[in-house]
Amino acid sequence: MGAALGVMIVVLFAATILGVIYARGARLAAVPAGTFVHVCMRANVSFVGLPVIFYLVAGRPDAAALRAKAFLIIAPFILIQTVIGLIALLAPQHRPGLGMVRTIGREIITNPILLSTALGGVVAWAGWKLPAALTRSLDPLGAIASPLALLAIGAALLTVPIRGNRTTALVASATKVGIMPALGWALGRWAGLGDGTMMVMLVYLACPTGPSSFSLVTEMGGDESIASTTIVLSTLLSAIPLAVIAAAF
Repeated sequence: MGAALGVMIVVLFAATILGVIYARGARLAAVPAGTFVHVCMRANVSFVGLPVIFYLVAGRPDAAALRAKAFLIIAPFILIQTVIGLIALLAPQHRPGLGMVRTIGREIITNPILLSTALGGVVAWAGWKLPAALTRSLDPLGAIASPLALLAIGAALLTVPIRGNRTTALVASATKVGIMPALGWALGRWAGLGDGTMMVMLVYLACPTGPSSFSLVTEMGGDESIASTTIVLSTLLSAIPLAVIAAAF
């Protein structure tokens, strides 16, 4: 698990650096540049990654172990990619200095995604258990969470418009669902990851940019057109690498 997470973090930083290089080369303005970097590295691992992994591991003898790895990897990865994404969005909008650090720090410590992920990690680490009555009520909801998440993604795409600079959005989408899994595969082979672990990692890296990024970009004053178009294009294009991963593993 540690090696796979390490590879994913390296790929995450590599995609961020590539995004910065492209934004400067394309001479994007500060706000569009920050949005571009954000959407070209932030993956929808919760609502796409987990359901796809659960489907692919069904029937495998190591299914339970791979599901456990998927859960162990996802929490720290979400924390890291969300922090990087917030910095990418906010840093271009402020002058370097203490004020920028304070603003970014405040947004990070109050971000609901980070708070909920951190709280869930604490509960799991502490070994706390919910009351039996509450567990019986929540178990059926948990069982339908994955299919409902996929339906929600499809519904959300209906409200996200395609507009603005499509070339920039296409480059961001190609980075997200093309370069990231390709780089992850190369580094994973170098690190000697097993096939099952490699499959889990590649699914996460091939996930598209999620609709939640559009809400975050809007809230943080980013470029909505780049965000919305990248979400739609990356979701459509992600079918290619995910199909390749499913066939290969």
